[in-house]
Amino acid sequence: MNMVIMGDLIELIGSESPSNEESFENIPWEFHDGVKIPPETFALYSIESDIVTIHELRNEVFDGIEHSSFSHVYAHISPYDEMFMLIFEFAVEKNTEQFEFTHFGIVPTSDFFNILNDNPIIKIRHKKFQFTESSIQKILEKLTEFKSKYPDNSLL
Repeated sequence: MNMVIMGDLIELIGSESPSNEESFENIPWEFHDGVKIPPETFALYSIESDIVTIHELRNEVFDGIEHSSFSHVYAHISPYDEMFMLIFEFAVEKNTEQFEFTHFGIVPTSDFFNILNDNPIIKIRHKKFQFTESSIQKILEKLTEFKSKYPDNSLL
């Protein structure tokens, strides 16, 4: 039986609201400052019915998401490409403190943030997730840092 995914993204099941936020800092997430992000990690998104939607995801990535229990969103600034990136990581605990990870990334533009402000939900194929307030805050702080470093970036 699959558990509801919790963390920075909380899986929405039916009409249920997300429960209170918890910290999953003990999970050794793969992406953090200084880690090179491979280009094949990235997916495309679209805006459908005022929801950020990701359809184009490899089957093995989506299968990993479906079997996960924990989620993490990492906001990254690439100084080489002068790009703002969001990496979505999902984890399932295989043994005590041993995790298996699945991830993908997007390069959000201003449309993403316009929708996020009004509707903090992302749809990954048929699964819907709500961003926690703390994850939105972390993303927006990193976005502010990006805009101060690259004020002429036309994507944001």
